[in-house]
Amino acid sequence: MVHLVDDIDSDNQTYNEYRKLFENSNAAILTISSDFIFIDCNPMACNLLGRTKDEIIGLTPVDPSITPEFQPDGQISSKLAKEKFSSAMIGNTPSFNWMHLKKDGTPFMVEVSLFGFKETNEKCFFAMWKNLSEIKGKQIGLQECDERFKNIFSQSADGMLILDPSNGFIDCNETAVKQLDCKSKNEIIGKHPWEISPELQPDGRKSSVKATRMIHECLRKGWKHFEWAHQNKDKQIVWLDVVLTKISYKDYEFIHCVWRDITKKKQHEDSIDQKNKRFEGIAKSIPGAIFEHHVGLNKKHTINFIGGNVDKGVQDYIDRANKINQLCADIH
Repeated sequence: MVHLVDDIDSDNQTYNEYRKLFENSNAAILTISSDFIFIDCNPMACNLLGRTKDEIIGLTPVDPSITPEFQPDGQISSKLAKEKFSSAMIGNTPSFNWMHLKKDGTPFMVEVSLFGFKETNEKCFFAMWKNLSEIKGKQIGLQECDERFKNIFSQSADGMLILDPSNGFIDCNETAVKQLDCKSKNEIIGKHPWEISPELQPDGRKSSVKATRMIHECLRKGWKHFEWAHQNKDKQIVWLDVVLTKISYKDYEFIHCVWRDITKKKQHEDSIDQKNKRFEGIAKSIPGAIFEHHVGLNKKHTINFIGGNVDKGVQDYIDRANKINQLCADIH
């Protein structure tokens, strides 16, 4: 008698553990009888179907209120379900995709896995559902994000490139191709930044050494911003404002590069520097002359003669002053 009570308690404990797992599972689980009728289901199944347990129990898996007449591949639902159920009856564990309907008629896809078990003397089945509609929605979202990134990458007015720190550039957009006056991206892909740069940067440092340092700083900090002198296929200098951003993908690290052409800006700055040097030379040639030099916020240079003693004649002085004023007018 004691042993019988112990066995009953053990069975009750096992049953309670089973019910706890059944009710709290993150997967939708339904129990199907050998007569092909739902006899139990957990809250997740109720949530997917938008129905109460009482509204589900007693239905068959192909009841028209929860399954459309045809599956997305065109097969008749009742015929296909019979094939899957027959396979499970002989001991197989079929897994397949299936379209069900919510209470409001909204279709949703699940991945169904059937497992047989014995309940007293009757063979029953567990049907486990994985909600594929949610997964599919995330995949579509990722695809849309991927398409948006591709459009931004390909249509950007700035040059955009992907750099593999070990193997050089692995992709670039059409703007980058045009910036270096290349015919196709194949002239850039596979090359390291210093291979499309002059040997020395304007500051006198070797391009290979400086570029390697910029890449290492980007990988360490996550980003790097600087100006760089590249060269096109005709060996002409192309000044670029460069922004590097580290991208981690799986176990790899890549660098997203953005190039903005600042060649005209650099040429303008060089022109101003040259004219300033010419002005200084002329000003120094007038002994004793005093000038006021003002640079506005818009970089417009204004130079006024204040006074001073000169050793030459007045006319000579006026001529030189006019020459300076004309030069100053040209600076901006």
